Amino acid sequence: MAEENVHAGSCACGRVIISVDKSVPAPLNAYCHCNDCTRHNMTPLVGIIGYPSTAIENGTIRIQGKEQLKGFQVTDRITRHFCSHCGSPCYMELHLAKSIGLYSRFIDSYPFKPTLHFYYQSKRLSVKDGVPKWKDSPAEFGGSGVLLED
Repeated sequence: MAEENVHAGSCACGRVIISVDKSVPAPLNAYCHCNDCTRHNMTPLVGIIGYPSTAIENGTIRIQGKEQLKGFQVTDRITRHFCSHCGSPCYMELHLAKSIGLYSRFIDSYPFKPTLHFYYQSKRLSVKDGVPKWKDSPAEFGGSGVLLED
């Protein structure tokens, strides 16, 4: 991928660089309010850019500095990857959803526009944006499918 055809970003120390092909729109742009995401990123909510897990194999997502990454399996559903040098959270694998979740703040130039909120019942910060807010997640993601008020 030529540099002008990607959105890219790096960890704090620059050893891990992730780029995303601009011609392949992310199927999911969402805020997550779950305890795992907010604790791992130390923020009240986390912007997630979601792609199918095949996006790494097919080149839509490219990771330079993979050897610098460490991962830990939070649950049987999620593995989180971070830079072993600076500790920056880089991305997560969502095993049941067969997805990759990139952190929106990691990909600097990505035009992040969330279309939903996950785990709004766990919110630490209210967001009045008119975007659907799921108690946990939609039924197709394995959640209750319950929407909460804005």
